[in-house]
Amino acid sequence: MRCWTVLFLLAAIGSSQATLPDGFETLFLNRHASEEVEKAANDLAGLLERQFGTAPAVRRVPLWTGVRGIVIGPEPEHRSFDDNPLTDEILVERTHAGLFIFGSDNSSTCFAVYRFAEEFLGWRYYQPGKLGLERLDSSPEPPAVEGPAGVILHESADYFSRNLSSMGRGPGGPDWERWHGLRERFAYNHTLQRMLPPTEFDRNPDWFAKDAKGKPMRPPYYPKVHGYNDHPDLSKEAVRQWVIDGTLEEIEAATPFRREADEGDKEPVRASRLQQSPGILSVSISLGDSFVFGNFNEDYRWNPISYFRRWPDWSNHVFAYSNAVAEGIQRGLESGYWGDGKPPEIYIGTLAYLNWENVPDFEIHPSIVPYLTFDRSQWYDVEAKADDLRNVSAWNESKAPFLGTWDYLFGYGFIIPRSMVGIVSESIPELHKIGVRAYFSQVAPIWPFDGHTNWLLSRLLWNINLDSEALTDEYFREFYGPAAGSMRAFFDQAEDIWMKQPGSGWWLRHWKDPWQAGLWDEQDLARGRDLLEQAQRDIESGEFPDDGLEPRRFADRIEPTRKLFEFTQAFHLYQSLCWKLQTVAWESVSRTELLDGIALAQAAVSARQHMVESRDAALCETALARYASDLEWVFRYDSLGAGIATLSRNTLLKTGGLSRLTRDLEQLLAAWGDSQGLQLQPDLAGSWTPVLNDEDFSNVDNPRIWHRQFMDSQNMVEKARQDPPGFIVRNVRRGHLYQLFKAIPGDLYLGEVSVKTAQSLTGEVYIRLDFFNDRHELLAESRRSRIAPVDLFGTDQTVRALMRAPAEAAYGRLFIRFYEMDPGSEAALDSAEVLHLESRDP
Repeated sequence: MRCWTVLFLLAAIGSSQATLPDGFETLFLNRHASEEVEKAANDLAGLLERQFGTAPAVRRVPLWTGVRGIVIGPEPEHRSFDDNPLTDEILVERTHAGLFIFGSDNSSTCFAVYRFAEEFLGWRYYQPGKLGLERLDSSPEPPAVEGPAGVILHESADYFSRNLSSMGRGPGGPDWERWHGLRERFAYNHTLQRMLPPTEFDRNPDWFAKDAKGKPMRPPYYPKVHGYNDHPDLSKEAVRQWVIDGTLEEIEAATPFRREADEGDKEPVRASRLQQSPGILSVSISLGDSFVFGNFNEDYRWNPISYFRRWPDWSNHVFAYSNAVAEGIQRGLESGYWGDGKPPEIYIGTLAYLNWENVPDFEIHPSIVPYLTFDRSQWYDVEAKADDLRNVSAWNESKAPFLGTWDYLFGYGFIIPRSMVGIVSESIPELHKIGVRAYFSQVAPIWPFDGHTNWLLSRLLWNINLDSEALTDEYFREFYGPAAGSMRAFFDQAEDIWMKQPGSGWWLRHWKDPWQAGLWDEQDLARGRDLLEQAQRDIESGEFPDDGLEPRRFADRIEPTRKLFEFTQAFHLYQSLCWKLQTVAWESVSRTELLDGIALAQAAVSARQHMVESRDAALCETALARYASDLEWVFRYDSLGAGIATLSRNTLLKTGGLSRLTRDLEQLLAAWGDSQGLQLQPDLAGSWTPVLNDEDFSNVDNPRIWHRQFMDSQNMVEKARQDPPGFIVRNVRRGHLYQLFKAIPGDLYLGEVSVKTAQSLTGEVYIRLDFFNDRHELLAESRRSRIAPVDLFGTDQTVRALMRAPAEAAYGRLFIRFYEMDPGSEAALDSAEVLHLESRDP
């Protein structure tokens, strides 16, 4: 048993000498209290036990006798509450019978219980789990059960719906989301691919989007139900009616609503998204992540005629569909009846998303709540921020009852620490001011990095008028104790790096993108490490409050962040080594420099393993870092194998044949391939022969040689260069270029493309090798090889990708991808090559 545990037990024994205040001996639940309220009451009893050494009993109010003490439960008809079913309200009131903790329904009552613990007992719940509970250094005295009658706390939530996704629960503590009053009231998520699954194509192909020749297109992920599968023709009346009928069936199955008096209970035939709370019913009719709407005749009324945020603007097309479906749902509800006599308020959720996030040219149906999607971590860019607020304000002029917003304050997908305190402090009140009342954010937090941001966000969603700076100060002061200053400085540095990054803000910039490592340099990493080490020293020399809590809790809260930052440093080292290996022109270096290159490759292979081990150590330290476990998105962009193969090729040429160095490189490549699950079986002493038909883009306009598509790109210019030969791509959001070649199963292929570009960190130009069988089925893809950060490694680069052709491979392709290029920027491709490694003669 660790020494701090003994100290905690001694402190707990000392605190047990205190007694519960008069009237706190029993927590009574009224007859309407749910199991969730009972759980909250038991959490309150546990906090009282930690504070006073004795736990109150929790029981129901007796049926035939009165009570005196603390009564907990919902009282929706209380005179202090308004009659708006969208409003969460809480109340603490003293009467002649004692203290009453009320909510406008069961969910809000849970929050009332936890607010009682905060406001009147001084408890805070900063992060999930037992370690996240803290009692303020200057805690209030509990209110007396007896005293003057009257309301002593009455609050209403400023946002109707407050939802942060995948927050997680730590062991030994209350439900963090329920403690902080987070609650989802509305349905708005992707639905259409479930309402109209891709398999419906077999029965009704004409319902689906058409190609340029008017032929229906089979959904790309057929037959799987997937968010990218919803490619129906939204203009089709049959499609709209299908969604209307399916939504009404769902409502009949889940509510007292009936279209016919004798139908009885029904099971849903096609599942939509439905959300209920007292007096509220919400369904979703949202599309998925589709970018394909099909082709229409030029006279189609809602063809895009302009762009919005560099995307073709499909808002009129989508919301014409949404309006028609909403009207059909409303007609169906008006033609039926509600078994309990009182219909709820109906809200129909739909996303305003990427290609259709602009305000349509017409009024939307008054029951539609549009959820606008914007990544507010991009508010580091003042133009992106202004554009976001401008669009929200424009939507606020529509007929929507109020607005929702879908945010992306991710923890998951980032290995660098981020701090969104300033953005959250500004955005939550500002969005409320211009009509947003429903908030959702994809978060999946990595708590050792994101705890302070999430806590602040949850507080402001309930009360936009809180002092953000005071709340942030409280978090660091109470959660980290003597180390508050050093930990605040660590996260202030992370926020400063994020807010001062170069380049334009765009949706999900840096998310699941290993190039995020380029935001931090060696000095940044060293300062971050120094601050965390200083925090540990602050704890060792600091004084602990004598409050009966675990004396070592502050050190235990710092350690997960320190271990996670070791993972950050290992990730940064690995990326830096890969970039260095990728950007050297190995064909023009000396034999001595080749030896340095082999040492560099060995260091990169070791760094990869060290990164994995650092990740595992951080996860072992705390389960609250589990969203940092995914490294697949890091290894998706991994040119290390191609760099080793290139080294080997040039080593073989410069040493005049097979050498120990070649064998060393084979072992390195085998180790890399094993780590990727690629089973490369390298034999690098053979000859490399080119297999492409056009290596200088002189035939780029020939679709039989080069296949190309550039989508969603406003004012895009693309052309073939004649002198020197090559190809230029400008201002592309999404586009690709590829050339096919014959492939031999089991052999290695190395792709190389010479690129000149000044893209920022997130302006992607990458290559990949893909392999197909003779039935045109994709068998395998190589890792992506992408331009390294140009501010560090220059604008002239060669990107290389390596892959072994799998069994049954008949042909491969060199695939060149352009994604989210900086506005107005260009990439010039000078040469392209695919080399086939032919085996040596025995």
